[in-house]
Amino acid sequence: GESALSPWWSAMPDACLAALVRHVGLGEVCSAGARRSALALPHARESVRTARELLRGSDVPFPVREHAMALVLAAGKAARLPGSGAPAQTYMRLSCALDLRALYHLERAELRALGCGRDDPPVQRLEAFRARAEQCGVFGRPHPPPLAPDPVRELGFREPRERHRALNAL
Repeated sequence: GESALSPWWSAMPDACLAALVRHVGLGEVCSAGARRSALALPHARESVRTARELLRGSDVPFPVREHAMALVLAAGKAARLPGSGAPAQTYMRLSCALDLRALYHLERAELRALGCGRDDPPVQRLEAFRARAEQCGVFGRPHPPPLAPDPVRELGFREPRERHRALNAL
């Protein structure tokens, strides 16, 4: 059966949706008639706002939409974390909010679209991100909570996302 500790997301549909909507806000932010305040906004936030409007009322499940939006907002972290000296706890905390494997694949697709080869610095940073996440044991799965599966099941949460949120609150 399903583990009480299984994540609420499904990585690959979410990463695909994130790739589709990642830059939908770029035109709004960079258009010639954009207000100065709009130009100051990162296009990821504008893309998320636009994507949420477009997807509202669609058949895309809410957890898939929201995980995809979290991936879009966190997209640059995969490139910044390896050189920042971030401790393992940073990777562990991030893995509780989104799937680092999905984040890796989103960034990898972006770099391939930009024509980056495997020896280019951005690709090397992304591979360092993957290696560190794997070393921390959080590549493709959240950091395990402090409770064992049986006490978590006894809390009574039925949905994986509810269980995950409750464990994060602990």
